[in-house]
Amino acid sequence: MALDAAVGTLAEAGVALKFGFVSAQDVAFGRVRLRLPDFDDLETAWLPVLHAKTHADKLWCLPDVGEQVACLLDARGEGGVVLGALFGVRDAPPAGASADTHVVQFADGTRLEYDRGAHALSVQCVGALHVTCSGAVTLAAASVSIDAPVAVTGASLTHNGVNVGSTHHHGGVRAGGDATGGPG
Repeated sequence: MALDAAVGTLAEAGVALKFGFVSAQDVAFGRVRLRLPDFDDLETAWLPVLHAKTHADKLWCLPDVGEQVACLLDARGEGGVVLGALFGVRDAPPAGASADTHVVQFADGTRLEYDRGAHALSVQCVGALHVTCSGAVTLAAASVSIDAPVAVTGASLTHNGVNVGSTHHHGGVRAGGDATGGPG
């Protein structure tokens, strides 16, 4: 279908692109109500919010109350869908945003950023960070630096295949200045 035909069909159906501000959220159903400044702040009925994935995989990101969004409304203003939020003077893009970055920034300051130009992923977490995995975790890097106290819990700790955890034993222990044998 040509673009002109699609636009004509939408206009004939009375579908209109409108801009408004979220006035309420219905988290259970993933929908919001809007105040429409072009219509004396008329509040819409509950409108579903367009999401990238909702079936087997899910991507959840409901717009905040007060956030400016774009929506399509039917001719009577009773049905429609929220297309997404808008950056502008009121809500500027996050600091450091560029054509090469993908940024998720939360109100508390937590931030995830991938810079495809620099090939770098950055995670800045304001609170605790928990990683849970049902399988093995492998960390492979040119180097690893840890700038924090480290606590290791678990059944064993190995270095180059040798047990250096709480259950390792040294042979050849004698009093005095002699060195011990390697871990057993």
